[in-house]
Amino acid sequence: MKPFVILGASKTGTSTAVASANSHPSVFCFFEGDFSRSADHGRNSELAALLPGASILCDSGKTFAECLSHLDKDLRANGWTFDRLGTKIQGIRPDVLPRLGNACVLFMVRDVRLWAVKNRVIRDVMTARTATNVVPFLVGYARYFLDSFLIENCLRLPLDRVLSTDMSVLPAAMSKLLGLPQAGFERWWQKAPTWKGIAPKNYSTWTEGHTSAFLPPLLADTNSHLAPHPFWDVFLPVFDKYFLRPDMSYGRSEILRDQKTLDEIARYHAMTLNEGFARFESFKIRNLTKLPDGKLNLEATDRVTESEIEAAADRWAPEQT
Repeated sequence: MKPFVILGASKTGTSTAVASANSHPSVFCFFEGDFSRSADHGRNSELAALLPGASILCDSGKTFAECLSHLDKDLRANGWTFDRLGTKIQGIRPDVLPRLGNACVLFMVRDVRLWAVKNRVIRDVMTARTATNVVPFLVGYARYFLDSFLIENCLRLPLDRVLSTDMSVLPAAMSKLLGLPQAGFERWWQKAPTWKGIAPKNYSTWTEGHTSAFLPPLLADTNSHLAPHPFWDVFLPVFDKYFLRPDMSYGRSEILRDQKTLDEIARYHAMTLNEGFARFESFKIRNLTKLPDGKLNLEATDRVTESEIEAAADRWAPEQT
């Protein structure tokens, strides 16, 4: 069994990565099974209900790889056999990195220009108001992304690439990370109705929400236009150095030096959302279906332009319905 962990800040596509992983019959990925925290924290209680042995692993000091190895044995004892076993940890969690062990990592990231104005990020992560200084949040996000370059076995995947005309981007990444044929991860939205109803992959209630994770990645849910601001002038060169080249390798000293630069930027700069963005728009997808006439029917919490829907419909080939 090969252990793996999916990492990434909120709203970077980590749930979609879990959906793609679980679409493969030889892979099982827990949803927010966090072994660094107590058994009653978050969704750990769901994991413990499935596998009671998980309770003693939570907050035990064991690495994530060791915990996954233990749970692999418990799964096998129940007649469930998987070649790859993993978990997803969402959020800006640098505290988890020293506890990964030898697990390979898929690190999801999103362009900070979009992540910063995603509706749920503003509401749940920054809890931003008109006068809120968002610089500490943006620096923390970038700092965590740079941390991923210090992980020995890590594949970084920008969500912006997943939300493209090429719907093989995520399956190809999962295949590369886990060493399994790409076909097993493709069209995860079609396979979801099957595995969502079968044990053990149906152990968590997460499948009852997270609509966009079970839809083809056709529409970007956020757009923005920056306003001139001194913060962007010093921050973006550091972020883009890594974001535009996620496959590059950097020396530890260089990464730490750039993180120190980020800390200094946070010390000397402040910016509200209205100061940093000339305009932005974000929405949450409720449902996406293709109609007989070839058009898409989008149910969303906020407005999206008709041209975006039409462009997405053109990319949704008949065999993908």
